[in-house]
Amino acid sequence: MAIIVRMRGFRNFLVHRYGSIDDRKAYKDIKEGLKDFEKVFKAFEDAIERSRK
Repeated sequence: MAIIVRMRGFRNFLVHRYGSIDDRKAYKDIKEGLKDFEKVFKAFEDAIERSRK
């Protein structure tokens, strides 16, 4: 999933460059990225539902 790869990349950026990030940009990216969690959760739900059939 491309979304998960981008999430992982952002997480790695935050962890490894914590002191040098632009707080406003990080806040904006995090806020906009929250929508991605809905997509990921939906994909997990769909996969679980398919596995039950």
